[in-house]
Amino acid sequence: MTRPGGRVSRPTVSLLVALLVVATAFAPVAAATARTDAAPAARPDSAASLQSQSAESPPSVNVTVERGDDPETVRLHLSFDAPAEARSFWVLDYTGNVVSTEGFVADETEDGDSGYRWDGETASPSMTVETSVDAAAGSGDFEGSEYAATDAWTLVPTPKLAVAWLPADGGEWRHRRPLQRESYPKRVEFVEAGVLGGSFLYVGQYEEYTRRADGQRFRVVVAANATPATKPPEALDALAAASRRLPGESPDDVLAFVLPDPIRRGGFAAAKTDEFWVHEDAELSDPSNLWVHEYVHTRQSFSLETRMQWFREASAGYFAANASMRQGRVERATVARTLRGKAFADATLSKPPTWSSHEVPYYRGPLVLWALDRRIRRATDGDRDLRDVFDRMNRKKGPVSYADFERIVADVAGRSLDAWLERYVTTTERPGVEQLGVAAGEVDGPPGDGRDAPGDRPRLPGAAEYLSSALALWSALALVGLAVGLTLGGRVADAAERFRDRR
Repeated sequence: MTRPGGRVSRPTVSLLVALLVVATAFAPVAAATARTDAAPAARPDSAASLQSQSAESPPSVNVTVERGDDPETVRLHLSFDAPAEARSFWVLDYTGNVVSTEGFVADETEDGDSGYRWDGETASPSMTVETSVDAAAGSGDFEGSEYAATDAWTLVPTPKLAVAWLPADGGEWRHRRPLQRESYPKRVEFVEAGVLGGSFLYVGQYEEYTRRADGQRFRVVVAANATPATKPPEALDALAAASRRLPGESPDDVLAFVLPDPIRRGGFAAAKTDEFWVHEDAELSDPSNLWVHEYVHTRQSFSLETRMQWFREASAGYFAANASMRQGRVERATVARTLRGKAFADATLSKPPTWSSHEVPYYRGPLVLWALDRRIRRATDGDRDLRDVFDRMNRKKGPVSYADFERIVADVAGRSLDAWLERYVTTTERPGVEQLGVAAGEVDGPPGDGRDAPGDRPRLPGAAEYLSSALALWSALALVGLAVGLTLGGRVADAAERFRDRR
């Protein structure tokens, strides 16, 4: 209420000040809510527009994709536009099963390679290629397959084929791969729905989430009936965060799939095409952190000689675990306990024939690299670390040998670590926990199967728990603000009253 003359009453001043304090306390909550992104809606795979024909362009193609007579088979019908600016073109170096052609003649090149030659007359030569779950057999190291099918979806290897064309104005043969994720004049359509990757071809309904970060585009495709243990937006956050700290040239476009059973547990990466998949159970709080592990493979440009084969999975495992620790998702002791959970006492990293299991580089490898990283940091006062080793291996021309690795490590560390490397890479010995910066008592316990017990994994609060905690916090602050506001308001009113009385 107001007094005559427009003066504000003491209780009113107190209330206004209190409300101002409370409103200020709640302002950050409103701002945070306004920045929350809505979950992206599902959308079909986009189709690339056709490019104009020229001597520099390969024959454009329309690709239609559908499932075959059974869920495990996928058919691709390729219809080419006859090249106006080419004397001839072939389809070569193909995988999958070519089940029919029109306007192509089975032939051999001058080098004796089999292929399909355009007959030179058909305006729209075409072919149908089949690929299946069994088209690319796995190595047998893992239980389960890298590809799978259900009534709702199918994941198969993308057929590989090359188009070779000879420009009409002369010159040399040119080659391009129309089904890989490179620039090629093509239009892709799915009879149902799906995503065509350079290595993975998915057919079925899906949801897609996209994030752009540091010049990269991350795409996460969630298969029909999949229930990801990690919400795709959280996975995208983790990938973007990991990318900023990882060495090596970042790929422009990363494609990830989330798949349920019957795909095998774990993950699988096709590094050359910057694609991977993870099982729906993959969690960021797991020491193995499959999301980051498979992504690291897309940053590995090196090739490795036999004595260095362990480094591919070892480095992916180390950087994945390191990302989990840095992001506060898992304790260092938990990672150490997991990596030491399988001893593989008779295994030597540099000698693959001694590996009793394909898991040796997944456990022993990250353990050695973790200790090596700490030695490099100490030797360089924290100026360099394992990322510098990884980066120099990526930039080396030709396969990286063990001798190359020793030289690179010495160059990065500023001194030779050959004796240390010999001990832990070329013998059966493994680093002790003191080299990992973890107290022995934190990882003591009987040998396990390399996996954390459910109680060992830190449980991260979910969205509802964060909301509940936030409301409790801001409610408490609001009450404090109200009390302070009333006190300040009373003092302001008293001062105003005294000032008025003196006038």
